[in-house]
Amino acid sequence: MLPNIIQYPVALFGSLLAGCVIVNCNPLYTAREVSHQLADSGAEIVVVLSNYASVIQSVMHDNATIKHVIVSSIGDEFGFVKRKTINFAVKYLKRLVPRFNIEEAVTYREVLKIGGTYPYSRVIVNRDEIAFLQYTGGTTGVAKGAMLTHHNLLANIEQALGMYGHVLKEGEEFVLTAIPLYHVFALTVNCLIFMRIGGTSLLIVDPRRIKNLVEEIARYDITCITGVNTLFGALVNNEKFLNLYLSKLKLCIGGGTSVKKGIANRWESVTGLHILEGYGLTECSPLVAVNPYNIEEYNGTIGVPLPSTEVLIKDEHGNVITDIDVPGELLVKGPQVMKGYYGRDVATKKMFDGDYLRTGDIACWANDKGFIRIVDRKKI
Repeated sequence: MLPNIIQYPVALFGSLLAGCVIVNCNPLYTAREVSHQLADSGAEIVVVLSNYASVIQSVMHDNATIKHVIVSSIGDEFGFVKRKTINFAVKYLKRLVPRFNIEEAVTYREVLKIGGTYPYSRVIVNRDEIAFLQYTGGTTGVAKGAMLTHHNLLANIEQALGMYGHVLKEGEEFVLTAIPLYHVFALTVNCLIFMRIGGTSLLIVDPRRIKNLVEEIARYDITCITGVNTLFGALVNNEKFLNLYLSKLKLCIGGGTSVKKGIANRWESVTGLHILEGYGLTECSPLVAVNPYNIEEYNGTIGVPLPSTEVLIKDEHGNVITDIDVPGELLVKGPQVMKGYYGRDVATKKMFDGDYLRTGDIACWANDKGFIRIVDRKKI
């Protein structure tokens, strides 16, 4: 239950090395939302920023499975002086830490200190074991935990590199991470993929503070930016961003929601680069389709399916559509498709049509080259 701070990847990779299953939780969730996710997943360990620890305290009596609560303060990964200064300012000057009292809690720094005294013993996990319970509301109803296996995530990393790997150089890339790591888009693209190639990630806690965001971008040689339509729009409408010299920038990836044509064209005029829009969903780890690096202009599509990914478009009668511009439901098959919803066999069965995952999105073939356009959303 952490925002984009360095403690997130530390806790993430440490937990994976220990053989744990990760349950990402939005720190801004209400007590009701957090309680549901804890109860549904049966989570035993909570790693939470002190700013949100009061929410955990309020739901602990309803979630008996919780065995450990690890509380981190926002400055915990800095040196002594800076750490003390930041944590004091956040708690006492800005008053961003509501009062809490969790008797079972230990601090993040205590855990690191204790853990450092233990020898590491490698945990062997099977490729089909669950790595993440990534929660999604799906099309309707209560949030459900998509069971993403180690194989799902590793496959999706390699699939993405199959599309963009020739553009990215190992050990040399620097990605702007302004979208939250607890969301599956940033989790896979910004965290796992860039860790896989030895990249550097600039973690942005609050991208809504555009002035601060632009100042951070100006300090570094960013080579890749991932974002959603609103983020790209806010940047191209910021005067200081327009004056930046982004000489190293070479890859801009859009997702989450569709990127509007006006913003895409404005971005290209400012940076000289296309926003390569992609498509995915939590149940697919998440990437399904992306626009190739060599597209010549904004095309309003989600691109083509990733390597080893099969897609179908079916009409309401279950007939496969092959004609251009004829809408139907998009179905996906591939190694990135989830194992199912945790503890929800009926919901899982409803999501599949044979071996194909039903996305609930209405799409059509945009042309005879395999490009796909999303046109609507249906309820499953």
